[in-house]
Amino acid sequence: MNATNTPHPCRASANAAITIFMKLVKERASQGYVSVADLEKVASALSAATSTPLASLFETSEKSCFAQHEMEIIKRMRSDAFGRLLVHRFAPLLEDGTVARSLLPNFFSALKMILGDEELQRLQDEAVTVVADLKAEGPFSWDAFYATAAAFDIVDAALVRIARAFRRFDMRRDWFIKLMTHNPTSVSLGSNAFLPIKREAAAPFGEAEFCALMKALFADVRPGKIDARRQKAITDLFGEPPAKIFAPLFEGLSAHGSLD
Repeated sequence: MNATNTPHPCRASANAAITIFMKLVKERASQGYVSVADLEKVASALSAATSTPLASLFETSEKSCFAQHEMEIIKRMRSDAFGRLLVHRFAPLLEDGTVARSLLPNFFSALKMILGDEELQRLQDEAVTVVADLKAEGPFSWDAFYATAAAFDIVDAALVRIARAFRRFDMRRDWFIKLMTHNPTSVSLGSNAFLPIKREAAAPFGEAEFCALMKALFADVRPGKIDARRQKAITDLFGEPPAKIFAPLFEGLSAHGSLD
């Protein structure tokens, strides 16, 4: 069985591993029985060897398992109305490869840290409500959702909090870039158990990619771009006009020629 070519490569790898283990156990069986000592010898041999069928299986299927895991994270995030709402704003950067799709889980991790669990949940709930209302009215499309005033209000609430997190621009930019390029070498299996993993090098994300992402996220709230309704809504909700709220972020980006 080629575990990398199945819809569930992780499950297929486990099944194949069990099959290999059972084959070796049966070879050591005597009259249908295998001692515990023999079982331990088989397990030790399989764990230590680098050229057994099991080692080969793990080598070929490992990347596929973790690639599938990351794609599931991306799929869940993009099926979430709030997640889609934000990703839509920089979708062209994903399409042309400026920002790698593999970095989306890192983006959402950064977003969660900036917004906090409670605010993130509130915005997600509001987005779900807007989508439900639109679907109740008739044929639904994501583009129609993106264009609603309610969706813009949700976006603006997130943008204000992101901008305020970047008041100390250089320090926060460096933190964001570091998080976007974080490439863990293990995954947690429990409170005290970790599984080492081999990973490809993280997709590039440096200052240029950061600036492109921020420019796309904040494109329509720049001075001269934001409309009167959104200006008033932000001012009423946050007590400051958008120009003042977003100024430190825009000044930081402008210093790098990123608002041209």
